Amino acid sequence: MDYDDYVNNSDDEHDNVDDNDDEINELVVAGCQAAVQYYINYIEKQPCRNSEETGYRWLIHCMTSKGKTCYQNFRMKPYVFFQLCNVLQHTYGLRHTRRIRLEESVAICLRILGHGTCNRLVQDRFQHSGETIHRHFHKVLKCLNQMSMDVLKPSDPTFSVVPSHIQNNQLYWPHFKDCIGAIDGTHIQVVIGKDKKVPYLGRKGVLTQNVMAACDFDLLFTFVMAGWEGAAHDTRIFLDAIRTNSVNFPKPPP
Repeated sequence: MDYDDYVNNSDDEHDNVDDNDDEINELVVAGCQAAVQYYINYIEKQPCRNSEETGYRWLIHCMTSKGKTCYQNFRMKPYVFFQLCNVLQHTYGLRHTRRIRLEESVAICLRILGHGTCNRLVQDRFQHSGETIHRHFHKVLKCLNQMSMDVLKPSDPTFSVVPSHIQNNQLYWPHFKDCIGAIDGTHIQVVIGKDKKVPYLGRKGVLTQNVMAACDFDLLFTFVMAGWEGAAHDTRIFLDAIRTNSVNFPKPPP
């Protein structure tokens, strides 16, 4: 190998080393940027809402103020609200978090369910981020779904006793001795994506779910079937309920 070849090879090796150093530097810079961003987002988070009236303060104001403030915001009276919180905590495992008490989590969920309030407005009302609102809403909703399975059922699953409302009324006895309750349907407005709107569009031009419910003679709900599109006929929902064993539709004794 002559001198010129040696110099050329050395230059090529030097260029390769420089290229490798540049790649390593770029990876180090990218790693540092990711670490800094992670620290800002998850460790040293800056509050996205800074109002002095926090969500919990507003909740306490609703619970302690006179009039119907609590009922108008959460669809229930204060003592019912706290009873619900107590049941969700001790029976269904709802817990406080480091920053949010479970009462505020329940209030977030009820506010959305009772008024159809969008996430952005709830963020401003409770002074939390959209991700926090979403997470706590679904956490409470999961507990409510579990609770509904224990509450929405007949007090006497065998229907062995004829209700006194029928036994003591000559208009009904003995013609309705096998009657176990009443069934009706209602349309509840929903918010749905544009690509799924058509089936939920009812005859009044409003997006709804067609919900079927049954109650006993004490006016206690024994069955609720939600989720059907607003355009679905009541008969179709009823037939699906009595034919699907998994939904546990209450049936009179044979």
